[in-house]
Amino acid sequence: MARSRRRVRVNPRFYIILALVVGLGIGAVLLFKPGGKSGTLTAGEQTLTATVSAVMIREESCLSVERYDRVTYQVQEGAQVTADMPVATVYKWGYTDDMTQSLLTTQQQVYEKQMELLGSVESAELSNLNAQIQAKKEAIRTYLSQRTRGLYGTAQAQASQAAAAVEETPTPVPPTQDPAATQPAETGQPQETPAAAPTAALPTQTPQADLTGQAAGGEDLLKLENDLKELLTQRSSLLRQSIQADEQLNQLYAEEDSKQAQLLEYVSNVSAKGDGVVSFYFDGYEQVLSAEKLDVVNADLVNKVLEEASGGTSSSDSLLFRLVNPNHWYLAFVTPRNQALRLCAGQVYAVQVEGYADRTFMGTALEPVVNENGIVNLLEFTEDMGELMSVRTMEATLTAQASGLEVPLEAIGFSDGVPVLEVEGAQVPLDILSADEDTAIVAAKEGSTLQTGMRYGK
Repeated sequence: MARSRRRVRVNPRFYIILALVVGLGIGAVLLFKPGGKSGTLTAGEQTLTATVSAVMIREESCLSVERYDRVTYQVQEGAQVTADMPVATVYKWGYTDDMTQSLLTTQQQVYEKQMELLGSVESAELSNLNAQIQAKKEAIRTYLSQRTRGLYGTAQAQASQAAAAVEETPTPVPPTQDPAATQPAETGQPQETPAAAPTAALPTQTPQADLTGQAAGGEDLLKLENDLKELLTQRSSLLRQSIQADEQLNQLYAEEDSKQAQLLEYVSNVSAKGDGVVSFYFDGYEQVLSAEKLDVVNADLVNKVLEEASGGTSSSDSLLFRLVNPNHWYLAFVTPRNQALRLCAGQVYAVQVEGYADRTFMGTALEPVVNENGIVNLLEFTEDMGELMSVRTMEATLTAQASGLEVPLEAIGFSDGVPVLEVEGAQVPLDILSADEDTAIVAAKEGSTLQTGMRYGK
């Protein structure tokens, strides 16, 4: 017995319901899946790591002087100084060594005459000063002998000559200068090799010289020299006050004073205008890359410095030394206008500089500056820069932990170089807290609002 097939009729409403279910499913996937130019804002976290080529900007002042012939320095490279502390002695054009030698000859004659008049009279104060002077001279002789052997092997003759020079004149009293008369002006050659100071028997110092070697008692040579000068000045003053001068000694005093006055017309001391660290090295960018001129720092300038950086120093016709605040400085680097990743104002970043792995600096970002040729990113630091004091360019790695709203990079647009996100028909300016190859962690800039659950994109 044959069976007849039964035809099943499907209600058209089934297809409608099925289509709705499939459509809702696809919509849900598109709505909540990550990535794409549209979606829903969700909370996210990310660790930022970025390596940049950066330029150092220091808080510093540069001092210059009138056109001069030579200069000697009274402090070492990197020395900490205070306001009005002498840093350098400048010799103007027209100065000759004969002027100093003539003064020292007269000072020697004064000392010999003073000793003659003093006779056998004993002075405990004078004896104490002479003992200290002798100890300083011995320390200088020891230092010079050690340094000469280190540089020239067994050059004993040179060491002996240098040591003997310390004994050449018993009372080399340097000319002094009123601090009010030492204000710096323009010109000079701070990178030139300085000549000897107007005191006999003291070795010449230069800012480039190795002054880190230690003499007897652990003191450096420059300090020994300055101590010796001070002791000699004290002894000269003591003898003038305690000895009854005769006519010949008064004539020698007058001659000494006259030569001192003549020398002061050509020699002046330059002092620090404030507290800071002294540096004698320049790279030519001190006048444009300074904390006082952040408003003129642009992408073109930063890129130019990075391109021309050679790691060396440059001479200058005007600058004598820099006075640096080691605890306030900036790093600047440039990112493209169409790159989302940039610094977020107020966020703190850990910074490691290539070649200085033992230090991690913490910098606070300033508001990025949009230029035609890029975005200038600035980090401000308020800690000791250490060995970076004479470094202008560097490779630096920035790290930071970021938490905010997560969006795909392709959803971020730009308006006049500022990152924006289209939300509910409006463009919301963004702070980029972090970004990797695909995703960014963002927040709305001040004055705008973003929160989880909002729809972004068209």
